[in-house]
Amino acid sequence: MTSQSVLNKTVLPALFQPFHCEDLQRLGKPYDGGYLVNQHDIRKSNTLVSFGVNDDVSFEQQFVDLQGCLGYLYDRESKIDHTDDLRLQIIKKHVVRDVSIQEVFEGLDQVFLKCDVEGDEYFLLNYLINHYKQFTGAVIEFHQNVSASTRPSYSSPWCIS
Repeated sequence: MTSQSVLNKTVLPALFQPFHCEDLQRLGKPYDGGYLVNQHDIRKSNTLVSFGVNDDVSFEQQFVDLQGCLGYLYDRESKIDHTDDLRLQIIKKHVVRDVSIQEVFEGLDQVFLKCDVEGDEYFLLNYLINHYKQFTGAVIEFHQNVSASTRPSYSSPWCIS
């Protein structure tokens, strides 16, 4: 079985499945680093939490410019130490290994989540599901370069606490 056929059989919980919407706005750079976001989700958000920035905070910058909220950007290997915008806080920690998901979302409400963590997104879903009530929306970049043996199965029922 090829990795592509395994990927095609991966079923995400309904919470993380995309849906059709009309009011999309592109935030971030024109290619990698940019995403289409539901404008309604932006307007509902008080906080942006971003997992994975590397050397590009264009999405995060445009999000906080539009909404006037704070952004917490987690990336242990980020090539950026800080930005000129005090609303964006770069946190050089690995989510789960260095800081728990519980700690990340503690005290936050109406959070928009951006996740681009080069394959770890499959692993993070198991943790994120417990905080879904705090989310106004999310963009998650799924990568195909994850081996089938390390990608969790989502065909079994999920528990939401």
